[in-house]
Amino acid sequence: MEALAKYYITEDEGKDPAQARRNIMYSITGGVVTAYNNMSDYFCKTDFTPEQVEHYASLSREAGTIQHKVRIKSGDDFDPRTLDPDMRLLLDQHIRAEDAETFIPSTADFSFLDLINDATDTEEATKKAIEAAGGNAKGAAEIIEGKARRVNTDWNSGDEEEQKAFSAKLQKLLDKLKQNNATAKEKISALIEQIKSIKHGNDAPDGLTNKRSKALWHNRAVWHAPEDKDATINIIKKVDEFIYKNAGRNWQDPDSNASMDLRDDLKAMLPDMSEQDIYEIYRLAAQNS
Repeated sequence: MEALAKYYITEDEGKDPAQARRNIMYSITGGVVTAYNNMSDYFCKTDFTPEQVEHYASLSREAGTIQHKVRIKSGDDFDPRTLDPDMRLLLDQHIRAEDAETFIPSTADFSFLDLINDATDTEEATKKAIEAAGGNAKGAAEIIEGKARRVNTDWNSGDEEEQKAFSAKLQKLLDKLKQNNATAKEKISALIEQIKSIKHGNDAPDGLTNKRSKALWHNRAVWHAPEDKDATINIIKKVDEFIYKNAGRNWQDPDSNASMDLRDDLKAMLPDMSEQDIYEIYRLAAQNS
């Protein structure tokens, strides 16, 4: 397990960024756990033996353990709010304990970063970040870099292709800033623009404006969309409108009756698609609504 965790947190030259590798792994292991949860209630109605049922249960537990281990090791699940108050104070004061230059006041408030959107004035936000860090631009840059990574992980948690794309963009941006010897202030501004870009999302065809329809577009290969662009757009619009008008309460819960009914309706609407493709459409819609 340690060797596996190391693979997902180590940056290797010539290979995809570790964050990109982790995102793919999170998607796969999360899919295994979700698939088992969806099927577990039906095992008793099949002729599976107890050994076979336990086999699938063990696969689900293993997938969950791997994901949890890597999230902890990589810091993707790091949340200082869960730590002892004294430890939180130390973390607030020292982003890097060995580097006195990164001292951050314990009263520093970066909550405004959560409100960044398309309308945010980057120059004003940069100034505010440096002020929040007590004038320490380098420390502010480190905090905002971590924020950019978390925004991508959280904002695009249900859109795998979008998450991978922005993970690669962020790493490319950081490499470029380092290569150009950018100042801390320049780095802050660039990262704020990156956060704005993540929340705005990559462009999708006209008419696909909400998060749900964009996710269906970005991940269209997953549900084997038609090669014809207009046909794919038409399907996405029909699905999005149908869900908006007809989805029942708790339809996002895969175990709910509303979920089952919705998938049946989607299958009737798209009879040429396989059950698996219908499920992928449902999953993407549910995770991005």
